[in-house]
Amino acid sequence: GDIFLLFCETNNEAVTAPTGWTATADSPVTETTSVVTRLSVFWKRAAASETAPTVTDPGDHCVAQIMAISGCSKTGNPWDVTSASTDATADTSASATGDTTTVNDCLVVVTVATGFDTASTTEISGWTNASLEAITERMDKWASDGGGGGFGVATGHMRTAGAYGATTATTVNA
Repeated sequence: GDIFLLFCETNNEAVTAPTGWTATADSPVTETTSVVTRLSVFWKRAAASETAPTVTDPGDHCVAQIMAISGCSKTGNPWDVTSASTDATADTSASATGDTTTVNDCLVVVTVATGFDTASTTEISGWTNASLEAITERMDKWASDGGGGGFGVATGHMRTAGAYGATTATTVNA
């Protein structure tokens, strides 16, 4: 019941799925007047023995991290629903679209990516969603290599099946 999620932010460059990993649905490209970023998310089931995946350099830069999640369904696709949104406004407010779960006790994984050029592990904070319990930041990684960029990840618990609203957060830089 354990899976891995591999998050990769690039300067609008496609990332090839590493061997044994599968791309998830809904990886948007976000563009403002001066910054373009692409978030690619891959997943795989954990095995008894694991080695770090090789992420092929897509060109400009690639910021990547892996998150492990336990307690998932042991067969088939581990997702109940997926959704994506883009925001082309250069500001410090982030908002990720909500969705509607169809089963009880869902872990909701929310990711926000930007193309802002900074080397930081404190770029995003203040994650909120009144529909989710125990919303917690899990990752916060930005790099200044190439065009720069990065992403933040938070999780929350949706106890009862149904609609949940947008998750918001604040970034340090627009």
